[in-house]
Amino acid sequence: MLNYPMLFKLTDHGVQLRREFPDKIDSLKKIYRDAGVEMKSAYHSTGPFERLQIVEVPEDSAIAKLVLILESDGFIRVQTRRLYTVEEYREMVAELPRANIEPF
Repeated sequence: MLNYPMLFKLTDHGVQLRREFPDKIDSLKKIYRDAGVEMKSAYHSTGPFERLQIVEVPEDSAIAKLVLILESDGFIRVQTRRLYTVEEYREMVAELPRANIEPF
C-alpha cells in the first residue's frame, strides 16, 4: 500500500460553508472507500492549510481520482505527495548511480 499526506485549503466558497463540514464526515468516508482510499488519520490545523490527512492507497491512480472528486465541487484545493518508508527510501538510494562530478 502507498501512503500520501493530503493538505486541504478551503476556497472562498469553502470558507463560507465551513460550519457544514463536520456534518459531511460520514459521506466523505464513503467517497474515500469508493475511490479505494483508506483514511489513516486526520487533523485540523491553523496556518495555510485547514486540514491534513494521511491516507493509504493501493495505487497512485486512486489518490488522483480522489483529489479530482474532492475538488470538483469547488470547496477545497488539495495538495498531495507520495510518502516513502525508511526502507523504501533506503532501497531507492542504494540503486542510485554514482555521479562523476568533480567538486567545485
